[in-house]
Amino acid sequence: MLLHGGVVLGLPALAALALVGCSAGGSSESAFGGSGSHLPPDASAPDGALFDGSAGGDDAGGPADGASCGSVLLGASAQPGNVVVVFDQSNSMRQAFASGDAGATAPKWQVARDALAAAVQPIAASLRLGAIFFPTQPQPAGGTCGLVDLIDVAPPQIALTPGAAFLSSWGAHFAAPGWATILSTPLADALHKADLALADPFAFPGKRVVVVLTDGAPTCITAAAAVAAPVLAMASRGITTYVVGLPGSAGATALLDTLAAAGGTQHFLTPADAQALTTALAAIASGAVDPCTLTLDPPAPDPAKVWLYTTDANGTQTEVPQSDGWSVSADGATASLTGALCDGATHGAFTAMQFVFGCPLGGPH
Repeated sequence: MLLHGGVVLGLPALAALALVGCSAGGSSESAFGGSGSHLPPDASAPDGALFDGSAGGDDAGGPADGASCGSVLLGASAQPGNVVVVFDQSNSMRQAFASGDAGATAPKWQVARDALAAAVQPIAASLRLGAIFFPTQPQPAGGTCGLVDLIDVAPPQIALTPGAAFLSSWGAHFAAPGWATILSTPLADALHKADLALADPFAFPGKRVVVVLTDGAPTCITAAAAVAAPVLAMASRGITTYVVGLPGSAGATALLDTLAAAGGTQHFLTPADAQALTTALAAIASGAVDPCTLTLDPPAPDPAKVWLYTTDANGTQTEVPQSDGWSVSADGATASLTGALCDGATHGAFTAMQFVFGCPLGGPH
């Protein structure tokens, strides 16, 4: 489920996408060139897709035009987002999160650790995540600040990886023997490492987002322009940066607001308690997923023969022509929603969406 400011968004509908293939003569051969998987109307499709049997169909769960089509249920999924978490593990993160909060006895690093895991877990399959902890090494002799490893130095960092694997590595980081917070807050260097981690050409499709979790001002390279430079560089490539200020960050308001503005999010966030922190991070995570760019797996052989049906909360199914806000890429691998259709998918207007390949549900037009 996607959350945005406590509002349920439309990913469940997108997780319930089905791509239905029609083959001539009602044979069991898939229109995609292989032997199709013919499912009963109430069966669950691969990857969590659901076929809406209320549309009618033959005894194989096919479309309503009977013997001329056989149904092959395939998955369609929203394009995963790419999130890099920049996490402050300086010594001040050992302090209690906030008085009066349910997590008051827990240190800030622990409350933030748990909030991020809780925010990501429901949509882990729709995200790739990595983490840059800072600092990761104490300041060297004669130095003024701790060091920050590149994201691919893992451990201690976590390179971009699918959500479930990230959550495992995320918990393991804090449980590692000898893990401890480290003196100094090299925020500028950490942001520079995030910039490098998300450099072009980038390996993955989808949105790119940076989330900074910190409880105060940097202790080295403190000039706002220098700290914000990597954020501005990322913004020039379409990368959004969110800044989350934990208790203790009020004294750094001007700098953290500067970073948020440079990253396209205007102001830094100041969650008052653990639940507010989880809600804020869930909103950020859900915003990284693109519910309007859908991967069709396997691709449709002929994009012109793909049909889209939406189902609303009343159970009403509607055919949506490609001219009304959606299209299929030339290679048949991606469906893109635009305008009102994209808005509806994002904000939960549909309980299900079905992509039908070959022939429409009512028979050839």
